[in-house]
Amino acid sequence: MFTKLLVSLWLFCAAAGATAVQFVNVGSGVNNGAAYVGPYNLLVDGVETPGTCISPTLEVAPPFQWEANLDPITDFADAVQTQLLKAAWLTEQFVVSADTAAIHQAIWNLFGSNYADADTLSWAAAADAGFSSVDAARFAVLVPTDHLTQSFLIESRVPEPRLWWTVPAILVVGLRRGKTVDGTPDTR
Repeated sequence: MFTKLLVSLWLFCAAAGATAVQFVNVGSGVNNGAAYVGPYNLLVDGVETPGTCISPTLEVAPPFQWEANLDPITDFADAVQTQLLKAAWLTEQFVVSADTAAIHQAIWNLFGSNYADADTLSWAAAADAGFSSVDAARFAVLVPTDHLTQSFLIESRVPEPRLWWTVPAILVVGLRRGKTVDGTPDTR
């Protein structure tokens, strides 16, 4: 009984660690003829945050809301981490180039699209050459908990401490207090 209670509490508290995300608007307002491109404006746990869509086949529109896990790029396996670093390098280029559509198309190509125009391919080649300069610790991915909503690349921020794991730990310590190793009451 105690074990079931502890596991249930742990799972409940772990679920409380998800990040609330709301799609606010398309940001730049640039459209490539099929979709809006460039960093979009999101609210991440109530904080305005620019985010780059890396899911070329999924769409959201304001005021859509969902839950996501905030996963640092460094948490991904090598091949995926390299894709994300290239996407991060391309995301950095939004502030230095007006070629928003081709940059975003190069990002989507990393994740399954097939844009073949010269500008997009040029940005893809530049990302191949430049991605190693990206500080992976600066970026994270909002991965939707339902796996049906867009994933977004965002700049990392110092997270507020999530102490959800302390509740079950305190319960275990508190329930074990006053007992000896063999389970008999401590009479000290």
